Amino acid sequence: MGIFSEYLRKLKGSKRSNHPLWSFSGIGKDVKKIFKTNHFSAYGKNSIFERLLEFDTIFISLGKPHKSIGMIHYAEHVVGVPYRFNKEFFIKTKVKNKIKKKYCTLGVRFNSKNILQEQGNRIIINTLQRKKIFKIIKLHKGEIFVSDYKLLVNTLIEMLLKNPSIWLKNNKMKQKNYFKG
Repeated sequence: MGIFSEYLRKLKGSKRSNHPLWSFSGIGKDVKKIFKTNHFSAYGKNSIFERLLEFDTIFISLGKPHKSIGMIHYAEHVVGVPYRFNKEFFIKTKVKNKIKKKYCTLGVRFNSKNILQEQGNRIIINTLQRKKIFKIIKLHKGEIFVSDYKLLVNTLIEMLLKNPSIWLKNNKMKQKNYFKG
């Protein structure tokens, strides 16, 4: 997501994944292994988020990563949080200069006023910073946040296992209660 990702995507030698709703770009000797035959699930078994755990991967965020930690959705999928479900899509995608319809799934949030995104983001970022998961590099007036990918993902999973309702208004709320929102 963002300017840096787009810059990386356009670099010579950059490869791009083939999931129609959650695209990755990468450079390096292992990028073909990571991107090979992407699974239909953006976050499930054999997804890129899972495959990245097998390699020496780092997460980089230009500026505070308050809304750009995509692997939180992988962690939510692994834990099975009560505020998300897998939605099916049939998407037109370009494959080798041909347009094809492709089946895929994406974990999406239920539409509910009982989901408080800012609250969840604040709790997650504050916890990650308190646990010193990020190395923060000062750059002029800004900051770059860097973390070991595996450490970050495992910490997110641990957090969600302790509180799988982290984004809900009331963490005792059951899934059936917030459909009515």
